[in-house]
Amino acid sequence: MRKNKFLAIIILLTTLTGFTESALAYHINDAKSAIRVRDYAKALKIYKILAKENNPEAQYQTAAMYKSGRGAKKNSKSAVYWLKKSAQQGHAKAQYHLAMSYEKGEGTSSNIKLADKWYNASAKQNYSPAKKKLSGKGASNTRKSPNKRISLHRAALKNDVNTLRTLLDKGTNINKLDEYGKTALMVAVEQAHIKATKFLLSRKAKKEIRDSNGDTVLLISSRQNDTKITKLLINNRANVTKKDEKGNTALMLAARNGNISAAKHLIKNKAGIQKKNKKGLSAIDVADRENHKKMVALLQQHGAKLPSKKARKVKATTLSVAELKKLSKSNQMYKGWSGLMVATWLGETKAVKKLLASGSSEINRADNEGHTPLSRASLKGHNEIVSLLLSHKAKTEKKHKNGKTALYWAVIKNHEATLKKLLNAGANANAQLADGNGVIHFAAQQKNSKLVKHLLNKGAKVNTQNKKKETALMLAAGKGYANTVSQILQHKAEVNYLNDKKQNALWYAASSNQPAITKQLLSSGIKVNIKDAQGYSILAYAAKSGANALINILINKGVDIDAANASGNTPLILASDRGQLQTVKAILAAGSDPNIKNRLGNSALMAAASQGHTAIIKALLEEGADIGIRNKNRDKAINLATAAGHKDIVKIIEEKD
Repeated sequence: MRKNKFLAIIILLTTLTGFTESALAYHINDAKSAIRVRDYAKALKIYKILAKENNPEAQYQTAAMYKSGRGAKKNSKSAVYWLKKSAQQGHAKAQYHLAMSYEKGEGTSSNIKLADKWYNASAKQNYSPAKKKLSGKGASNTRKSPNKRISLHRAALKNDVNTLRTLLDKGTNINKLDEYGKTALMVAVEQAHIKATKFLLSRKAKKEIRDSNGDTVLLISSRQNDTKITKLLINNRANVTKKDEKGNTALMLAARNGNISAAKHLIKNKAGIQKKNKKGLSAIDVADRENHKKMVALLQQHGAKLPSKKARKVKATTLSVAELKKLSKSNQMYKGWSGLMVATWLGETKAVKKLLASGSSEINRADNEGHTPLSRASLKGHNEIVSLLLSHKAKTEKKHKNGKTALYWAVIKNHEATLKKLLNAGANANAQLADGNGVIHFAAQQKNSKLVKHLLNKGAKVNTQNKKKETALMLAAGKGYANTVSQILQHKAEVNYLNDKKQNALWYAASSNQPAITKQLLSSGIKVNIKDAQGYSILAYAAKSGANALINILINKGVDIDAANASGNTPLILASDRGQLQTVKAILAAGSDPNIKNRLGNSALMAAASQGHTAIIKALLEEGADIGIRNKNRDKAINLATAAGHKDIVKIIEEKD
């Protein structure tokens, strides 16, 4: 009997889908973003949440992470478990890798019949590796020579030194480029695989080959801020002076990242401290720009020098027009600038007057970045110079390479006086970028509400939408700038516009937990009983987002307290899952039904039991939550709590039973 009970728990643990509304807080791209910054534990957590929601791609990626040992210890059995889940939903790659597991007996018993089954399933979906595998041979005929089908690059990707050794011993070209222009060594370095990197270096893999981005392995490791591999490569005589396509050396990249340890090792191995990139910046310039003070100090100890303050703040009033022009040619910082541009940037009003009076100032000439003297003066907030340039017919609508006019720069840098001068000179208050963001969108995200006020008074369209269909009102609400919201509402903004996710400004107020702005919007007639593209009502979204301060305000306005989203989750279920106790109490006090079930059959009690929220369990039970409800897997709240190891909740439910 005890054995059967134990088996039941094991089955529950391995098949339980449980309550997975948390998946809706994530997208597959969130996991990919975590991987990009090498936060594998977070990536695995996200993939598993999505995998439990029966997302086949997430199931496949979860398997891959268990197989490679990223984010958790290597676990071939767990990998096979998730491969099966994904393969059964028709994921071609999962089918292929499940077949390989059966063929090799990794994480499961060897089973050639099942291997052939899944190779065939994958091949039917035109998955190329599976088709090649089956071209004239079944899995039973290929087991003896699997290494022929494993590339050197894949072995490097998996940190599989044994396979690397086997392939190289058979004569595989160690420096062969894959379809992305990478060697196996590059792959190992990118994945931060120390063992594979060491082995490939021991077999004389070339270190100075460049990938399609122009990077050597040392540049790759330096850019990724990987100290161990950077040191390993240097110790194996990687060339520390090589530059990337922008002229950056490994030392410059270490300086940018503030990596003291790597920088010391590079300097010790004669990395050129004084070398400059294509922008004319040395390692110390890069470190200074990133405000890495310790890095600056280290580089200074080894002879690097920051440009002197005199060089940075040239007193243009002491220079002739000819000298100003010479400065623009000789000083790397001002490369490609006109003399007027230099004087404008330095805020030297007298020099600007002198140049404008000379009549040969090229007032609207753009530099290499696309800035004109007017846009640079606006960026700096040099108001007297802005007035001088405007009086000499500087064009307000000349655009930077990114599409921004001088007005944008004044707004971005919160230069209110500059903004007024430009508007009075006729600058277009309705300018828009390629993504649809107008000057007013940028102004709405500044704390200074007067920026929006000036723009609106000069004819800026209050309801302009960007390509995401966002208005200035939405963005100001999201930032929590109540004064800006007031300014926008005073100009008759349409409060019920929806963005491309079918959300109005209330969603933005909820995202930043802004009760005052919520009240402003409600007083202006914004609709409360609508749902967004994912089926969330504003109350559900606030409950999910933890916007506790908004809950009672919304309830008092008459929102539907039990409106369910696309997954059937009510605000109460969402708040219970997130552990939002005060929100749960407020929704219960408003009369929410604690026994409503979502599409998986889970109630609020089951959500809280699965997540281990003891206080919420107690609150729900006090309001009559039914402990006997079963979900579609025939699990009750006590089963979910048991599977998740929440013993205190199990005890509470048992006492209630």
